[in-house]
Amino acid sequence: MARLLVADDHRLIFEGLRSAFPAGWTLVWAPTLAAARAALVETAFDGVLLDLSLGRDSGLEAVAEFAARVPTYVLTMHDAPVLARQAREFGARGYFLKDDNLEALVNALSLPPSTDFATSPGLPPLDTDEATSGYEALSGREQQVFVLLAEDKNYKEIASRLTLSPKTVNVHRSNIMRKLGLRSQGELVTLARQLGLIAR
Repeated sequence: MARLLVADDHRLIFEGLRSAFPAGWTLVWAPTLAAARAALVETAFDGVLLDLSLGRDSGLEAVAEFAARVPTYVLTMHDAPVLARQAREFGARGYFLKDDNLEALVNALSLPPSTDFATSPGLPPLDTDEATSGYEALSGREQQVFVLLAEDKNYKEIASRLTLSPKTVNVHRSNIMRKLGLRSQGELVTLARQLGLIAR
């Protein structure tokens, strides 16, 4: 019997997944990253299905952590190839969209782990993303700050989330605005939406 940990903050998504998987699968729900981490300590899983948006938490930040322990797959609403590439670089085995047919996801998880990176049929090709507008040239920390700024988090919230000082966050913001040629918070949010990093 296969055991899958589903880290997603929406119970309806979990229930839908549970009904979609064939007999022989046991799905366990974790609504937060903290709950997912605790579950991985307590129980052996054959795979983790990880959302990128978990309330105040960023699932992308946890991909490398989880992938080092168990095969990890992303299930998200974000159809940006740039995010799929990051997930792949962090060690994820696949990247799937919530509004796509789940058959590809179930098939990928049912097969023995592969070195190939599995994706939803509806995801654009990963290596043909047209202008990422300099986002991928940002450092990993700048990318994290960029997304949190786009989600309208203030300096104190970002500092707490990333274990930084508010002054360091401000420096990162200045570097981001300069590197991306942005002049306002509105332009930053617009770019984040265009890249699929936040909901439209």
